[in-house]
Amino acid sequence: MKMSEMFPGKWLKKEDVPHPTTATISRVSREEVNADNGGKEMKVVMAFAEPHLKPMILNIGNATAVTELYGDDSANWVGKRVEVYTDPNVMFGGKRVGGLRLRAPSANGHHAAPTTHSTTAAAPAPQPAAGGQQLWNYSDGSVGVPRQTTQQVVAFLTDLLDQGVDLNTIKIRPSGTTATPVLGEAWLAQYGDAAAPAGGGDDFPF
Repeated sequence: MKMSEMFPGKWLKKEDVPHPTTATISRVSREEVNADNGGKEMKVVMAFAEPHLKPMILNIGNATAVTELYGDDSANWVGKRVEVYTDPNVMFGGKRVGGLRLRAPSANGHHAAPTTHSTTAAAPAPQPAAGGQQLWNYSDGSVGVPRQTTQQVVAFLTDLLDQGVDLNTIKIRPSGTTATPVLGEAWLAQYGDAAAPAGGGDDFPF
C-alpha cells in the first residue's frame, strides 16, 4: 500500500495523478484549508466532475494557466475541460519536488511527458516551443533548469512567491544564450510575456 493510499487526504496531490488526466471543472470556490503553521487559511479550490478526482488547491500559476484558456472570470470556467498532470520540474526550497499543473487538453489526447534536465550541462540553442514561445533557463545557483516556456517559468515563480521565497534568489535568461541573467522579481514584472531581456554577460552556474 502506498503512502497516498494510507493517508489519502482531502485535496488532489501529484501522487494521485500518475498520468495526465483530462477533467471537467465543476466548481471554483474559496475554502478554508489547513495552513503550514497549524492554523487555517482561505485558498481557491477547483473541483472536478470526475468522481475519482479530488478537489485541487489552485495556486497562482495554475490559475493563470486556466485564465489564459478561458478568461479571468472563474464563473466561466465551469464546464470547461483541462488536463491535470504532474510536472517533475516544480521546485520547492531549492529542490526539484514535482507538482500538479493544468493545461489545455491536447487535440489527440496526448501530450509529451515533462522531462527533467541536467543541473550542470549548458542548455543547447533554443528551439521554438509550441506556438513559438520563448524558452528560458532559470537557476537558484545550485539547481538549474533549461528550456522552460514563459508560462512554465511564470508558474514556477508564482509558486515560490506563494511560499514566501525571495524571487531575487532566482536568475533567468533566454535559453541557449549568454544574456545577462535577470532576477526573478524583475523578470516576473518585466518579462512575464514572451519578451526576452537584452544580451550581456553570463554568470549562470551551468
